[in-house]
Amino acid sequence: MPFRCEFRRMNDLNAYLNSDERAALAETKAWMGQEESRFKKVLGVTRKPIEYVYKKVPESVRESIASAILNVLTSVRDGTANLTSVNDVRLKVASVHGPLEAEHPFARVPIGQLDSVALKLIKSSKNACTAEGAATGVAGLPGIVVDVPALYALLFRMISQLSVVYGFDFQLEEERTHMLKLMEIGHQVDAEAKRAGMKEVQELQDMIRRNIPVVEVQRFAVQKGLQTLARHLGLALTQRKLAQTVVLVGGVIGAGVNRQLAGEVGEVAFHAYRRRQLIDRALLRKEGVLPWAATPTSAKKSFLPKPPSYD
Repeated sequence: MPFRCEFRRMNDLNAYLNSDERAALAETKAWMGQEESRFKKVLGVTRKPIEYVYKKVPESVRESIASAILNVLTSVRDGTANLTSVNDVRLKVASVHGPLEAEHPFARVPIGQLDSVALKLIKSSKNACTAEGAATGVAGLPGIVVDVPALYALLFRMISQLSVVYGFDFQLEEERTHMLKLMEIGHQVDAEAKRAGMKEVQELQDMIRRNIPVVEVQRFAVQKGLQTLARHLGLALTQRKLAQTVVLVGGVIGAGVNRQLAGEVGEVAFHAYRRRQLIDRALLRKEGVLPWAATPTSAKKSFLPKPPSYD
């Protein structure tokens, strides 16, 4: 009875969270249970024309897109540290909280303060992806090949920044695998597929928490390899571009799709890292490693960036 065990476990951990932290955890749970997104509804309406147009996309273009994504996925595993300044992100957290303590610093920061920094970083990344998409989108579908390296560098930078905000070291091998999984889920437009992916992320996080060897973590997270993941992301990205073309003929295609994708990847990373941080701090308190905050700092409710209108 895995569900009942997880339910009892979460109830037990809730006892070690203050009211603000429990509210944040409930908000993330509600997000995971939400209905299909606006983009999914639009994609459903335009599914047939998209499938028709996609069949007309030359195989060489599809392979070029998948190859470009594969190169980015491979590069990020080896060069993630070059995308994000850990010190800069820590300074952003310190600017809203004050000096960070040496031991478990992020677990001592009120969750609302971490959320506020995370949401600002998501907004900044959305703006950067929008500008990048506007610059490359004029080339149409073939322009995706040019768009991909810059877009995915920005998306991975956003995920790695959020990992730092919530106290996780993205430079570790298992964390890079975790990032790839978040990227994959962020491309899903189907609510059920996204929920299933988030459950896999929770299992992956538990494996990392229990120090399961990284080889096993990698096997769990990317069972079919980076090449298959690249093809999946290439298909998802192409369909998004085609959907935007069908819906907004003559619009700023690259900018709109990139902004939407950055927002959805950002949402996934935000909720995944936030939930993970809350569970970790509850476990630290339960084990007596982290002292209980006598007077929890009240945090404002988080509001994620809204996706762009398709009207």
